[in-house]
Amino acid sequence: MNNIIINASNGINASISILNNNPPINYSIIESIANNAVSTLTSANTAFIDPYWFYSAAAQSAAAIVGLMGAFLTTKIISIHSQKKQLKQNISTYKNQIEFIEKEIKPFQEWIKKIDEDEERKNVIKFLDEIKETINLDNPPEFESILKEARESEDFKDISEEILKEEYNEEFFNSVRNYRRTPPFARGLSNLFTSNLDATRDKWNRYREYSDYIDKKLVEVESLKKLISIKEDEIKSLVTLKELRDNIFSLIIFSILGVVVPLTLLMLNYETMLKWRLIVLALFIFGLSLVVVTISNEIRKIFSSKY
Repeated sequence: MNNIIINASNGINASISILNNNPPINYSIIESIANNAVSTLTSANTAFIDPYWFYSAAAQSAAAIVGLMGAFLTTKIISIHSQKKQLKQNISTYKNQIEFIEKEIKPFQEWIKKIDEDEERKNVIKFLDEIKETINLDNPPEFESILKEARESEDFKDISEEILKEEYNEEFFNSVRNYRRTPPFARGLSNLFTSNLDATRDKWNRYREYSDYIDKKLVEVESLKKLISIKEDEIKSLVTLKELRDNIFSLIIFSILGVVVPLTLLMLNYETMLKWRLIVLALFIFGLSLVVVTISNEIRKIFSSKY
């Protein structure tokens, strides 16, 4: 810049010298000198570099990109939250349906259980009736011995241990004594007309009907439990805030490199801005590359099978 001004001054001095030595004015020489001076000044203005527009444009461009990426991340977070909320609502609905079904079939299950217990008790009583003739009341066998005898029998191998333990007591021994004191011809008269009254056809029809209904409802419960498991797996597969940290980190880095750094340098002197412009450009390109890679990865995930 100083050389340009010195050259311009030399040209003006030369023109003055020519005028002094040559009184007749040569307008063509003056015109040539003036044109050279204008050309010199014009080239000086052209060589002047203004760094303000560079830092301003870089900051504005980066701010726009940061805004777009922030909107992208915000939309994604809202979408994930909405999906998770919907999945949790589905799980809650399935659990309520399971609870309703279990309450609905509970009376039928209790009725079935009572019938089964009655039948098991009848089976135990039948076994005890068979050993009335042979049991030694003076030295009655231990319960384990009676249970082993029942399990070794083909008819009573599935006998209920709990019910047998309830029935094999002092009351049973008294019934054996009464049985043995009763004449043989009168022992079966009391049960002659009542032995099969409980096992009516209506009861067993109801038993089968209730059993089929319970089985059907239990299949529904299992299906709902599988749906709950599927929904829970979907919740686990959703991207969490922790998994978005790379996106957030890229956004922060680019905000610093593309916006904060250029705006900071705008407050410094002219020479410093000229000195740092290439470094800032390189940092801007680096930050922009991070953003491009991050967005590319997110787009790839969207179109992958996982999503």
